[in-house]
Amino acid sequence: MRVGYVAKHDSGGNDDEGAITFALEQLGHTVSRLREARGKLAYKLDCDFVLFHHWYDPESLSNVRVPTVFWNFDLVMYPDPTLKERNTRRVGWMNTITPLVDVGFCTDGDWVAQDKTGKLIRLTQGADERYVGRGQPKYPNLPPILFTGTHRGGGRGREAFVEHMLTRWRDQFMQINGQHQRNLADFITSSQVCVAPNHPATDHYWSNRVYLTAGFGGCLLHPFCKSLERQYASHEGIVTYDSLQDFDERLHDMLDSPEECLKIGQRAYERTLKEHLYRHRVEKLIQVVQERCF
Repeated sequence: MRVGYVAKHDSGGNDDEGAITFALEQLGHTVSRLREARGKLAYKLDCDFVLFHHWYDPESLSNVRVPTVFWNFDLVMYPDPTLKERNTRRVGWMNTITPLVDVGFCTDGDWVAQDKTGKLIRLTQGADERYVGRGQPKYPNLPPILFTGTHRGGGRGREAFVEHMLTRWRDQFMQINGQHQRNLADFITSSQVCVAPNHPATDHYWSNRVYLTAGFGGCLLHPFCKSLERQYASHEGIVTYDSLQDFDERLHDMLDSPEECLKIGQRAYERTLKEHLYRHRVEKLIQVVQERCF
């Protein structure tokens, strides 16, 4: 198919748009890329349908004469009062844009579950096939516990998690953010355990940090999410925890078992190659679009 792709292309770092373009082209589709800043020209794209993520231009979207499809990665609603303003913006985007499209894909399964339009389908993110694989152990003196994300903008819950790590685990803990995936792979390979905060996450939403880490063979300790358990069964790719006390206990045991951590990371990597690349997600997206729009 011919896909018109309106997005923030060539953003560097964690380049989801590049990964999705690569996946589409690997599957034999053609992609015409258009930056969001020039989205008013989307109606001129020579394509079968237009795909976008967070583009917000209802007037220009309404001018497009082929099917339109969004794939939104955001957690739309989360019960943290410090995220109220962010929640309001995201709900507003959804309520404005959903009526204008033919299909909407959402990483947030909770938002899909409450949908009344029949247009929304859950579709999680995936690993970038251009970079998957173990990195190089370039940082032999790296602390054994690694968090590959930011605590800013994630609400009070995520901030409290980082505060806990700094207090409880001190110099055994390191936080990095904004790394290109090649560098990120080296950091993950040089660490022993990657940790994910308990907020914000739900039974049906989690960060793409899961697929990034697993795609590099990292051993990940992640809050329990019911749907995630079906993708990576516990100790068959990802170790999960139920509470902060449970987290500390499991992390202590994992630090005492470096060989087991390597095995867990390897199983996560193998499962990711088989089922959780962006290529697998794009296959589903194209299938749904063909069934619903053509």
